[in-house]
Amino acid sequence: MMKSSFFASASALCLGLLLSLGAGSQANAAAKCINGDRKAPYTIGWANIYSVPTWMKQTQGTIEAEVETLKKQGLVDKLVVTDAQGDANVQIQQIQSMIDSDVDAIILIAGSSTAPARVLADACAKGIAIINFDSLVDTDQ
Repeated sequence: MMKSSFFASASALCLGLLLSLGAGSQANAAAKCINGDRKAPYTIGWANIYSVPTWMKQTQGTIEAEVETLKKQGLVDKLVVTDAQGDANVQIQQIQSMIDSDVDAIILIAGSSTAPARVLADACAKGIAIINFDSLVDTDQ
């Protein structure tokens, strides 16, 4: 129970911080991927590696609730949710689809520490903010 509420809170906090910073100046950006060109309302991607554990379901529920609050404030227009069902290669394809559709930010729990590095670097190069939690990804982005 402790893990589930921590990650649910962390995801909401990350999303809230990202959007409260918005596309502010590079000096104030929470991530070096944010380049200041994006404007609200934002499209957010949630690239879930799997949704079986209760804490993952709670995390997704928290993200969805936070997005609903942010929609009412005019900060978010859409949440794109994917579930790779434990397959890192599927997660990479899903993240690439998010990049191709030009989401403004991607929240993820990476299924591999190395596999998503290239696709996340591509997202960063396109000014898409990356919020990765509960996993480490080997990248300088």
